[in-house]
Amino acid sequence: MTVEAAQLRSGEEVFAGARAVLADSKAGERAVRFALTRATESLREVIRIAVSRGERIGARDAFRRGDAGHEASENSLMKS
Repeated sequence: MTVEAAQLRSGEEVFAGARAVLADSKAGERAVRFALTRATESLREVIRIAVSRGERIGARDAFRRGDAGHEASENSLMKS
């Protein structure tokens, strides 16, 4: 299994778990915070992969020209 395949599988599991927590009206703060933390970690990985692929195809320059505000957000995500 490739690294990307493993990350996709993990992301799908996190997504399913987060949906289950959100659908459970009795879920407590701890469960919601855990689900949000995992979802944030998965999203950070997705963004990292997308940026990496974009660098390989030159999309990063187009991204930077399009909206400088998103560039700052991208940089802060990459550092965390």
